[in-house]
Amino acid sequence: MDDMSVAISGWLIAAAIVSVVVMAATYFLPTMIAIVRDHRQILAIATLNVLLGWTMLGWVWALVWSLTQPPARIVVMPQPAAPPPST
Repeated sequence: MDDMSVAISGWLIAAAIVSVVVMAATYFLPTMIAIVRDHRQILAIATLNVLLGWTMLGWVWALVWSLTQPPARIVVMPQPAAPPPST
């Protein structure tokens, strides 16, 4: 093997690794969006993405679901006790 073919095979390996990383990031994009947006259904979206993402319809479904606005969380704050009446 000459130096040129070794260099080309090195570039091919690097391109293959980059391609796999880009494809994996694209495949898990709906799950990553749900995590970043702190979606309330992260586990369900990730499950749909992993199990049906390969069908493309499942991937689009997971993507749309991850982009939906989750319902607002209601936080109940206890009210401070009223100060005692001054005498």
